[in-house]
Amino acid sequence: MSFHTITMFVRWAVTADRDTARMLDEFRNIPPNERLYDEHIVSLVKNLHDSWQYGTRIERLATLGWIPHESVTIFCNMLDNLNELRAQYRDEVAKRGVPPPLNDDDLEKYEAESNKVRTTFKR
Repeated sequence: MSFHTITMFVRWAVTADRDTARMLDEFRNIPPNERLYDEHIVSLVKNLHDSWQYGTRIERLATLGWIPHESVTIFCNMLDNLNELRAQYRDEVAKRGVPPPLNDDDLEKYEAESNKVRTTFKR
């Protein structure tokens, strides 16, 4: 699993259209101990993997070292924090504007930012 996987999950969730956001909210209503095995969540995570695996280079980074069960676990943990993530995203959009679509021309910039953020984590 990679830091890029988490980044892509969060980006996908906070930029979701209305129907997808509603679906994510419905997933949050599933008891946490049942989410890991919910067929809809597992299927969604698999579909994201399949999509990113053949997407841009930035999206493909999210699939490096992909372990299905760990990916579902990370996704479910993100659901627990979704309201906070959405609030942070709204604040950042208010300050900086809507982020541009992912573009492989920005790959070096994306990796530099990811590495900068990653170094702030304690080991």
